[in-house]
Amino acid sequence: EKERPLWTHRILQGQSIGAMSIEIWPSCVSLVVYSEPIFCFTLTSKDVASGYRDFFNAVWNLSQK
Repeated sequence: EKERPLWTHRILQGQSIGAMSIEIWPSCVSLVVYSEPIFCFTLTSKDVASGYRDFFNAVWNLSQK
């Protein structure tokens, strides 16, 4: 595995969101579904982004290194 000095991951045992990703930006959240075709939608709201970021941090703290 290649070293990624700016990349960290953790595993939340027994949990999966499937073939999708959630990208949290300062003022929006993008949800990408890796299907055929790939589908992406973006919620533009600083409040929504902040809420997703808080949720991410809570889940991150529950996960294992």
